[in-house]
Amino acid sequence: MAYDEQCNSQNLKANLDLLEEKRETARVQMAAYKQKLREAARRSIARADHLSRVFSDDTYHSRLLPNPIGDYLIEVNVGTPAHKIFAVIDTGSDLTWVNCNPCIGCYPTFEPKSSSTYHRFSCGDNACADFPTHSCGKGLTTCDFALAYADGSHTSGFLATETFTFDTTAGYHVPILNVVFGCSHFTQITIATDTVALVGLGRGDVSLASQLGTIVGKKFSYCLVPPFRDAGSSHISFGANAVVSGPNAVSMPLINGPIRSFYYVPLRSLTLNGQSIPVNSRHVMLDTGAALTMLDSALVQSLEDGLKNIMKLPTVQHPELSLCFDIRSNRNVRYPIITFEFDGVSLTLDVGHVFMFLDANTACLAIISSGDADQPGVIGSRAQVNFHIGYDLDNQKISIAGVNCANL
Repeated sequence: MAYDEQCNSQNLKANLDLLEEKRETARVQMAAYKQKLREAARRSIARADHLSRVFSDDTYHSRLLPNPIGDYLIEVNVGTPAHKIFAVIDTGSDLTWVNCNPCIGCYPTFEPKSSSTYHRFSCGDNACADFPTHSCGKGLTTCDFALAYADGSHTSGFLATETFTFDTTAGYHVPILNVVFGCSHFTQITIATDTVALVGLGRGDVSLASQLGTIVGKKFSYCLVPPFRDAGSSHISFGANAVVSGPNAVSMPLINGPIRSFYYVPLRSLTLNGQSIPVNSRHVMLDTGAALTMLDSALVQSLEDGLKNIMKLPTVQHPELSLCFDIRSNRNVRYPIITFEFDGVSLTLDVGHVFMFLDANTACLAIISSGDADQPGVIGSRAQVNFHIGYDLDNQKISIAGVNCANL
């Protein structure tokens, strides 16, 4: 991998706007809101079931596509000449993929034949052999990939290299040469979404974060604004600009877990209004591809029991979410304080991290069960809103600071 010599590595500090899944008008947005919450919960539940099977054996498994609510899209230019695409960012996936022409059952967003820098791998290329789910095409002329997801979604195509062009904080457009990615020619997603590309930011060697590491160092950070609100833009930075600082910034080590791609941190306890709730699972992972937070079933049950005891509100049934309160009887609800306790680091969540408001009358807990304590939990994108989160892959640590991301 290389980059254009007009900019040295010090200048390559990509600061890219993230866009929440395309904003609709307020009227249409509210009409679709409940359905999107149901889809988010349904697919998070499917993810929990998927994880229970992933961690029960030693084979390689792909993960779920991101939920339709809470997705964040990055603008990136692919090919020569550059073609703009919007891709979901995903810290739990390694391979970056783009729908390419022709694309069966999907909208092609990139035409490889029109790019002078597109190169498709053959089966004999080392990069092909290094990819866990590759296969060899007819005559060994192509290196094929296929990613299958627990909810029935899947994508497949050819492994290739291409030039990806990024904007920098200095105003340059910097092409990064020979980025390994998947050129998808068949993509089928089980729910209504306009996802045409995904940028993998996991810990694996083929992730974009790792590939950019040879140029800017293996560092990136992001700050997510609340979805479906006119709250400004979210941001992501790579390289020297990916620094989390300030008086409330804290750091903690990354730890190894069952799947190499995931960013695991040690969760030691959870407190509800200062009262500790025991945590049985050894670690949790930060995942922008999940909307909801998922913890082991015993912990979620204890949390739900504690919330019912504190809030003393009537509950209502929801088809996917296990705890919803009817808040009509108390418009001035005082919501409890929930804090995640890591190794020497406390992360206090606000109401928007913990509850989803389906309407003016219903507040549902946005934390669901992931299964038993042997499975790592997941801190989803909703619980990461208005935290500046930095990943340092070289030093294997994560830094976090609570901020107003719209003002960052």
